[in-house]
Amino acid sequence: LRNLNPYFSQTLATFPSTFIKTTLIAATAAAAIFFSRFHFFNVKPAFASSAGAAAAEAASKDTLDEAEREKAIEEHLLSHPNDVEALRNLMEIRIKNRKMLEAIMIVEKLIELEPNEVEWPLMKSHLHVYSGELEFAKNGFSGIISKDPSRVEAYHGLVMAASQDDSTEELKDIERKIEDAMKLCKKENKKSDLRDFNLLLAQIRVIE
Repeated sequence: LRNLNPYFSQTLATFPSTFIKTTLIAATAAAAIFFSRFHFFNVKPAFASSAGAAAAEAASKDTLDEAEREKAIEEHLLSHPNDVEALRNLMEIRIKNRKMLEAIMIVEKLIELEPNEVEWPLMKSHLHVYSGELEFAKNGFSGIISKDPSRVEAYHGLVMAASQDDSTEELKDIERKIEDAMKLCKKENKKSDLRDFNLLLAQIRVIE
């Protein structure tokens, strides 16, 4: 929720009003906010209608360049299967193309290569939410919380999964866990995490 680029900071500022429209939009926004930390989304200005032909041509070129880049990375990984940077770049392309299941397979490989990197399990669980595999997502987020009870992003993911699952009772249970985590944050004087937990409780109120 922190250290976002300006576009996503604006998205977060308007998040509650978007949330009211539909929890699915909220889940998508949440995933985008999380993915933005990996610079996976490059926001481009909209073209004017008079430049429609130029826009179509540019979009076609971008698609071609992306396909060529994807092929080049895949060929590179055939001989260098443990290249973390290449895997990360390929995951970026998979996410942009909404190939979530393929992206998850790459994250699983990254978890094997970098077992101490805390972001990869979180990424995997968010991708499960994004692909509609809610039980896998919940199990993943719960596992992260069991290791780090004050991990705000994991609780946020649980809220997104529960809201898509339309589970009011589950949201209540998550809310109780958040309140316990907030007590821990107060005890350890984690003011920033405490602020984020308060924002998360506000989102739960909107869902309810």
